[in-house]
Parts: sequence; structure tokens; C-alpha cells
Amino acid sequence: DLLRGSNEGTMPAYGARDTAAAAGVPATSYQGAEGDNVPPTLQTNSSTRRVFSAVALSAVALAGAAFASGRVSGGASGVSLLDAYSHSDAVPPPGEITNEHSLFVSNELERNNGFRIGQGYLPWVHLAEVYVPTLMQVEEPKENVTYTWEMTTAGEFNSFEADGDGSVEMLFKEPGWHTVKLGGSDGSKSTFSVMSKYVRREVRNMTHGALEKFLDTLQTVYRTSQADGEKMYGPKFRSIERLVSEHLRGAADKECDHWHDDAGVLTHHVAYTLEMEQSLQTVEPAVTIPYWDYTIDAYEYSTNWTESPIFNDEWFGTASPDNPDHVLEKGRWAYTEVTKGALETSPRNPYGLLRSP
Repeated sequence: DLLRGSNEGTMPAYGARDTAAAAGVPATSYQGAEGDNVPPTLQTNSSTRRVFSAVALSAVALAGAAFASGRVSGGASGVSLLDAYSHSDAVPPPGEITNEHSLFVSNELERNNGFRIGQGYLPWVHLAEVYVPTLMQVEEPKENVTYTWEMTTAGEFNSFEADGDGSVEMLFKEPGWHTVKLGGSDGSKSTFSVMSKYVRREVRNMTHGALEKFLDTLQTVYRTSQADGEKMYGPKFRSIERLVSEHLRGAADKECDHWHDDAGVLTHHVAYTLEMEQSLQTVEPAVTIPYWDYTIDAYEYSTNWTESPIFNDEWFGTASPDNPDHVLEKGRWAYTEVTKGALETSPRNPYGLLRSP
């Protein structure tokens, strides 16, 4: 999914289609957060190359996310969601009837961007994002008719009295199929099947709030030991030391690099990303792991790639610290410690520190 963030409180967006995309017209330009078209200089062969590279990278991200967990890749409670494209998942469960109403489902990002999650390529008619407020609207509501909505999610039954236009906002707390019932004071009734999915987005396409929540949760994983994390958050918690050690055991094996040579890079890292994402969700169930489309940085900054917002102090910090200790001195990740002599069995450097493979 290449949804742009909302115009308010959102990072500048890349890879977003213009409003014509909502009408099914192929995208020919990129837009900034305010919808302004990028200068005509991008309408060149280099722009075409950028489009193809972004599409290719996004396809890899989408495939990885789908095969690992069924998440819709953009931008996931520790629950595996697979079957993003399986037949059984694409077809609503039995029982949906011919309805007396038409339903429109959207969230704020979709409404601001002018197109839906997946931009029409996904098989579900009614699609909601887990833990994101979702507006349920009756298309062409009748005058003087009061509408009541019912929805069950995470084992909780919820009843909603609609606004005057027949709309109501719901929050889906679990991935998978949900039954939403709609009744009118005129006796009309409808039952809809709504699919709920987590969404992974390019990091710059996240809202400011979503990005902050992700980074705050990631810091918890960095600063909490495995033993303490399991006590506080449960058995699916993984500390960063545990995750790095796991990576090193496969990637720094003296026999060979099991995680990067040949087919290992895709299979291992898709599962590894899911494991880390599920760890984050033990702390904050609304979080998903974003992906980084570095072709954007290659295009926008060329050899000055360190100017990318990825390396802002508020995000991940300076690309190449120039102090004698080669550590971050300011920002969110300043002086992040590396464990020494821990119980995890994995390759370490002569000082007992976790090392790169």
C-alpha cells in the first residue's frame, strides 16, 4: 500500500498517486503532502525509472508481507494474518444476504488521499485497517430515518447510534472477517462482511502520530531485557538483544551466511520482520513495522543521501557520527547501549559485544 499520510501532522509523502488514480487513471506524477505536483523535470526518463523502481520495491514489500503475515503492505496484536490473497480469505464467510443498503468504508488517510487502501488491487469489497478509526457510511441515506449499527470485534459486542447522515465510526481490534449489521427505523436491514487488516507503509507515508508510536515502541524493545519483557508483555516479546543474537547465529555462522546467501535473504527476513513486529505488538498492539524505500533517497538526495529525514535526530539519528567514539550524541537514540557478555549465545567481538555479521 502506498497511501500518503494525511495533510495535517503527516510527513511529506512519496509514491502517492494523484487524484486521477481514484478514477482509475494511471498515475503520471507524484505529489507532495499538499497535493502539489512535482516539477516538470520529473516527467523524464529518470522519473520513469523512479516509478518502476518504486513499484518493484513495493511489490517485493507487499509479497513479503503477504506471505509472512497477510498484512497489507504500504505500513500489524501478535496475530498472524496470512492469506492476503488466498481464495478463502477473499470470499466473505457464508451468510451475507442481499442488502437493502449500500455501505462505504473508509478511514481518514483514505479520505484525504482520494483512494482506498491497496488502490483497488485487493480482493475485499469492504476493507478496514486494524486499530484505525473507520467511518462506516450509508450511501444515499433516507431522510427522517434513524440508523443503528452493530459490530462484534475481539469478542466485544458494540452497538452504535448513527449520525444524522447514517454514518458511524468503528474501531476494529482484530484482523480477519467481521460482521457489521445495519438497521433503519423504517424496518430496513442489512448485513455486511468487513475484512480488517494491518497495513505496512513506507516510513514517510505514516502520520506523525503513527511514526511516533512506532519509534516509542521500538525504544521499549531496545531498552527492555528479554526476561523483564516476557514478564511484562508475554512470551512473544523479543528484546533487541534476543533479535540481534538470533540474526547473528544465522548470518555469522562460520560455515556460511545462512540468512543472506542465496534464497535465505527473503525467507529469513520476512519471518524475522514478522517476529519483531509481533514483539512490538505485545507492547503496543496498534503498531506495524514500516518499510524504507531507499530509491526515494537515491533519487531525491543522490550522493547527499545523509540529508534524508531517515537520519534526523527525531527518527534514527545521524548516518555517520564523527565523534571519536562513533556514537550518536543527540536525539532519540543517543548513547544507546550495546549489551556485553549476555546469556544469549551468538557471535561477539573480542570485547564481548554483539557485532555485525
